[in-house]
Amino acid sequence: MACVLGMLAGIAPVSAEALIDAAVNWTYDDNLTRASSHSDIRADNAFSASGALRWFHALTEYDSATLGGFAGGQAYARYHGLDVAWIGADVAYRHKEGLGYTAPWLLIAATAAYHRYDDELRTGARYGARAELGKRFDERFDAHVAAFYDWRFAPHGESLVPGIPGDVFDLKGGGVEIGAAYAATEQLAISGRFASRRGDVVSTTSQGYAIFQASNAIAADLTFGDELYAYRLRGTTNVFSLLASWAITFSRTIESILSRSLLCSRASLTTFAESA
Repeated sequence: MACVLGMLAGIAPVSAEALIDAAVNWTYDDNLTRASSHSDIRADNAFSASGALRWFHALTEYDSATLGGFAGGQAYARYHGLDVAWIGADVAYRHKEGLGYTAPWLLIAATAAYHRYDDELRTGARYGARAELGKRFDERFDAHVAAFYDWRFAPHGESLVPGIPGDVFDLKGGGVEIGAAYAATEQLAISGRFASRRGDVVSTTSQGYAIFQASNAIAADLTFGDELYAYRLRGTTNVFSLLASWAITFSRTIESILSRSLLCSRASLTTFAESA
């Protein structure tokens, strides 16, 4: 389970076409290793800060484009191998099927970023693409469905077994998402989403025959000590998230996110992770 408390600041126009976005967050994750055995589970909390500068351009009455860059960093209290800094860029195209707030929309977005971890095993580039269909039904409620694909390129990691690579964090996968948001008051907004992703996943755990047979990459994961190993597997990850946002001012909000993920793989591995 993951719990995230954050404060967004800025989101303020620099000019008629530019936006600045800044955020600070506190996160707690009760299963960083995505392990199924209680003895292999590791938990920690982290602070992060990030910022973005984006340019918005209205192409027509129905079409708009956004191009931007972002950077940030995150530091953990205990497992410093997970400390990370990142920089990247994103682009999005949005089309509305008509005028008015109830007109449905199509969103196509892509992102590219580079993440530098204290533990080189996780360091590398990340790419993502997303297509979303959504509609606002009234002044308070909207919903969307989306399809996404992600690729994480991390060529590091020493091979421990002949014929089995060590680049466990070189990952690909895709999935679908559904979500909805409701403006309870002028200040309070509540949203939820469910996402299901099929593709490569990583579990850091003790050595075992079943997970060894199912894995296609293995590496020592020294972030969590010298007795745990990272295994790359094919699996399905289902994530449930709930977000509450409180507007302090027009350009500042406080957000709280609670998420729960379920990972299943053919190694008979089932893990739960909650973050806040």
